[in-house]
Amino acid sequence: MLRSSTSRDSPVIGLSGTGYIEQAFRWARAADPNALLFYNDFGAEPINAKSDAIYKMAEGFKSRGVPIDGIGMQMHFTTNVPPMAAIESNMKRIAGLGLQIQITELDVRLPVDAASALATQAQIYGDIVALCLKVPRCTAIQTWGFTDKYSWIPHQYPGSGAALEFAAEYQPKPEYRAIQGALRPK
Repeated sequence: MLRSSTSRDSPVIGLSGTGYIEQAFRWARAADPNALLFYNDFGAEPINAKSDAIYKMAEGFKSRGVPIDGIGMQMHFTTNVPPMAAIESNMKRIAGLGLQIQITELDVRLPVDAASALATQAQIYGDIVALCLKVPRCTAIQTWGFTDKYSWIPHQYPGSGAALEFAAEYQPKPEYRAIQGALRPK
């Protein structure tokens, strides 16, 4: 079960823990039997306490017949990313439940004056895309925007920016080419 540090109670429907998520998924499936239902969260990409709680929740949902189709991983990173092997292990155990994995909000923020870190940032983007392609149940990759011009990063993390694959002038950055390279058939 997700603890209070990773989930919130819902006073509106009178459920605590993951009960309101379960009920919301049941209502959503009843409203649209064809909708894909994902639990989406941040900070749970590698195996850690939060990803363990999400895994246990999903496993419990599956065992009780609660509709769930996948887990979304937001992946808001700095250049200090968790090891790819740890992210891969987490993806594989989620896939082992028969769930899809989707990378839903990928961005890699840099300090504003860190143009020298663009190569590292590009490597991270390429590694994440390659990892998704490696895990068969990883079905989507979406960045949290496409141009630094409209990125949420500078507002949320003052002094940081340059998190996306296109510069503010809409020019492709090294991470754009890294994404292309990872998507190119080998």
